[in-house]
Amino acid sequence: MDNNQKKRERSVAYPGIPLEEAVAAALSLRTALGKAAFSREDAANALGYKGVSGASSVKVASLVHYGILNRTGNTYVLSELSERITHPPSEVSRTNAILEAVKAPKLYRDLINQFVGQALPTHLTNILVHKGISTKVAGTVASDFKKSIEFGGILKNGVVLATAEPSNDFMATGKIETLTNSGEVMPTTHSNNNQSFGYNDSGIGWTLSIKSNKPVSTKIKKILVDVTDLLTNEVDNNNQE
Repeated sequence: MDNNQKKRERSVAYPGIPLEEAVAAALSLRTALGKAAFSREDAANALGYKGVSGASSVKVASLVHYGILNRTGNTYVLSELSERITHPPSEVSRTNAILEAVKAPKLYRDLINQFVGQALPTHLTNILVHKGISTKVAGTVASDFKKSIEFGGILKNGVVLATAEPSNDFMATGKIETLTNSGEVMPTTHSNNNQSFGYNDSGIGWTLSIKSNKPVSTKIKKILVDVTDLLTNEVDNNNQE
């Protein structure tokens, strides 16, 4: 096998477990270890493993991918995002936090942005291979992605949504609660006679929400995707400094 072929077979980064499983793991860590920093060995034990293993390492790494765990060197700590998921002040806050987590992995965020407003392709496995995912795991990655966006509330009737739909209670009152950049929950009332369109995305440390009385064009949507990538890169750069 030549170097070029080896490079093609090297898989890009992806979470090794679905988001719902990651959230359950976060709750186990929170219960066993609290908010203090901990080692990988302590994490493995809290998650039910006898010690550090391939399976425990995959699970811990996946929590980092979802932004549920923060890593500094060889120590870990549950993130503020994790706290909003496992101990939310409201169901709306938890819904927004889960949506933020499902969009935290770059691969997931790219797929959501690519297929938002469209039916999730049946040939997603092949698409993942072309994106750099190893052929050996592409099927599992596709399945985990689908489970994760279903858990995040942005896959309905096979169609990828930009943001999770509000509950029936909020729809009945015409009020939808969304998080502002400061993390506050702000109610917005929509008239049943006026249809509105929007684009919503979020990541670790930022939230972008665009509202319009006209559908968001493909051209504008591509610009917004570029903006979200810039925001994510800026946060990543700041975290590395």
